[in-house]
Amino acid sequence: MQVLDTLQISAIDLRSPHLIILNINDRSSAGNLATALPDSELAVLYYANARNPQRLIPVLELHGSALGNIYPSADGSSLVYLEERVSGALSVYVMTLREGFRLRVLSLLESAPFGIQLLPSWSPDGDRFALALPSNHDMDVYVFEMVGNQWQRYTHGRGVDFHPVWSPDGRTIAYLSALPPCKDLPPATAEPCTRQEPTFPRKGQLHLLDTTTRESRRISDHWIREPPVWLSDSEISFLSETGIDGDSARSIWLADIHTGNLRQLTPGIPAPLSGFENVFWNEEGTAMVLQNAGQENIIWLLASDGSVLGSTAEYHFPRYGMRASWSADHSRVAIGGVEGQCPYGVLVFNQELALISQGTIPPMCEPQYAPDGSFLAFEGINSRLDGRIHVYLASQNGYGTRILTSDLRGQNRLVGWAWAP
Repeated sequence: MQVLDTLQISAIDLRSPHLIILNINDRSSAGNLATALPDSELAVLYYANARNPQRLIPVLELHGSALGNIYPSADGSSLVYLEERVSGALSVYVMTLREGFRLRVLSLLESAPFGIQLLPSWSPDGDRFALALPSNHDMDVYVFEMVGNQWQRYTHGRGVDFHPVWSPDGRTIAYLSALPPCKDLPPATAEPCTRQEPTFPRKGQLHLLDTTTRESRRISDHWIREPPVWLSDSEISFLSETGIDGDSARSIWLADIHTGNLRQLTPGIPAPLSGFENVFWNEEGTAMVLQNAGQENIIWLLASDGSVLGSTAEYHFPRYGMRASWSADHSRVAIGGVEGQCPYGVLVFNQELALISQGTIPPMCEPQYAPDGSFLAFEGINSRLDGRIHVYLASQNGYGTRILTSDLRGQNRLVGWAWAP
């Protein structure tokens, strides 16, 4: 694997928190906005200083298929993004503001090998990122090193290894692994895997990879669909399912990577917990928010021991349609919708899930607190304005909402935050 092309870009000073915004299908040359026009497939990535948010700094142009496939490093000074073409081919790019360039570092024939979404994970220092890539009859975890611009293969087993996630100290990569459909083929066989083989279940079991020795070990035999979440250097959370195929009952677990001890957290909730998809932990791993979108549709706030800190049944988000973001000091949590399904305005709660502020217009989707907790950014669709997706900025309590993308046409998406103090 090698770097395929490069593009020079301008550097940005990130000593103040910046928002990363993607604008898709801008129609600045259109004379009549009521006239239907084909998509331009053009997207522009902007950075905006939260303390001077009206100035949007264009960083680079990219293909519109990168929407939802942009992954910033911890401080936002670098990012990796994936562009998919009509043919199904996929290109992987890296952009860095410090050095001021973009690299196309990989080209794949298909965008979802084994039907698995490719999810890059940055190391804490932003010098490397991990990505699961096809390798012969299976998939392995590879790491791209920014210094030297090269790929390194980190796993070599016969299983399909996917969804790598870097630990906070950079010493361990957690990932999921399962045997592929062609598991019975001997390693040296010339017979390829075929599409007539059974469908891969898209679930795996939790493994840990030492980034120094590159030795792997399995720490759980539970079946897991989503990437695990690191709560500290030694503790990791994951959602298990009872079966390898289809939907099934789910449970929340904590694993100690040193002792291998597993602890289930769900018994503290009185109602059956079956309709939830994501768990939103605060940065220290002391509390989490989740939605049980069953018959009662309850939002729960739980401590790390599974005890209930608060709950509310007043807000009914669609199943799998809720997103939560914690402030840096863990005193506030903002809750909104996802992917344009935004039934409520700004909602900010305290540590007991008591309401701090409630807005009406615009509805709030994809809330994200700034790394220092000083601002709350989100997406919203204001039907009174123009019915388009815009990016908004508010105070940490959700007050003083300002629109940031009113001068841009097309649709706008909040990618994340960048801050390198």
